[in-house]
Amino acid sequence: MKLFQHNATTDPTQHSASSTAEITRRFEVSGMTCSHCERAIAAELGTVPGVVTVDVDAPSGIVVIGCSFEPDPDAIRIAVHDAGYDLR
Repeated sequence: MKLFQHNATTDPTQHSASSTAEITRRFEVSGMTCSHCERAIAAELGTVPGVVTVDVDAPSGIVVIGCSFEPDPDAIRIAVHDAGYDLR
């Protein structure tokens, strides 16, 4: 199984104890077929406040996010939609 991993914090100086992924959320996304899809979803989800890691697997449609605090479900839905996909 191929898994694309994205660390939402690109600036290492921005890492702190508060940006540690303490909450994990898993969901399914429809329409992903390739690594470009994985990167697009990871990039959009990485902008959601609280999201510190994003793991995407296009073949299964599974996305796992690691968060420092509970993310806003609407922000997650919008980020996935902005990437061109939909939550199942």
